[in-house]
Amino acid sequence: MAVDLTCTIGGITITPCLMNAPGAGGLGGVELDALSRSGVGAVVTPPIARQPQPTPPAPYYHEFHGGSLRSPGLGVVSQEEAATLLDLARQDGKPVMACISAAVAEDFAETSKHVASHGAGLVLLDFSCRAAPDNRFIGYNIKLSERVMTETRSAVSVPLGVKVPIFLDYLNVETMARAATNAGMDFVVAVSPAGTALSVDASGQPALRAHGGLGEMAGTVIKHMALANVRVFYQATEGRLPIIGSGGVSTGQDALEFLLAGASGVQVGTALAHQGRSLFTEMEESLSGLLAKMGFNSAAAAVGQMRELPPH
Repeated sequence: MAVDLTCTIGGITITPCLMNAPGAGGLGGVELDALSRSGVGAVVTPPIARQPQPTPPAPYYHEFHGGSLRSPGLGVVSQEEAATLLDLARQDGKPVMACISAAVAEDFAETSKHVASHGAGLVLLDFSCRAAPDNRFIGYNIKLSERVMTETRSAVSVPLGVKVPIFLDYLNVETMARAATNAGMDFVVAVSPAGTALSVDASGQPALRAHGGLGEMAGTVIKHMALANVRVFYQATEGRLPIIGSGGVSTGQDALEFLLAGASGVQVGTALAHQGRSLFTEMEESLSGLLAKMGFNSAAAAVGQMRELPPH
């Protein structure tokens, strides 16, 4: 049985429903022109900011069993580089999603307008950056987040989404879901790497140098928190707001679990850095077989269809 792996995000058709995570692969991520010719359904740019921070001192990336740590701000590129990035990403004609980071909240709308004017098909606001006035993650200030989403929605006409940090309390997920809906978001990406993690080596020193060794944690280790966030977003919006799952996706089985939890598509980060672009072809074949085995003729038919346990 042929399985349709298409998803629709903000009215944009993405086939297959697999894409890279912003900045996957370290500094600037994999080359976007090569990535555009791989098995991705859409190409996601590295984070773009009007005022990117300087590259953190090495070592700024550390791998461990089940995941990785990277210094905050790693791989963020300047707004002036956006046009070149977008040209590279469009080489194969696939949809391009421009990821927007910011040093201050007011920059989101300006940079979003800039990338939209240079051909971004979709815009993604990354709310795991420290753009709140008190230097906290903007995504944890939901009132400010809603204001920024609303302002940016007024500034651009292309499909607009928000990438949220991990929420440990489902009530915060529900509150952010309402804010995204109120602000007119077209999609949500859940979730960003965990914002604060630490690894200490055998000599007693932190594995990373910047920020006292504190880094962003990604990979399989955050998968189950990401799945929970996707599920609550899906339930809170009653499936009306497309969700892209992200966090620990490395196999077709992982992608299937995110679809069943409520995601329409998935982003791959750490696994892409480890295994390269051929991973997408392998995942597409695996996901197609798994969906067929469960009786689904499309990825869309599986979205949110996690089987609930029967009541006692």
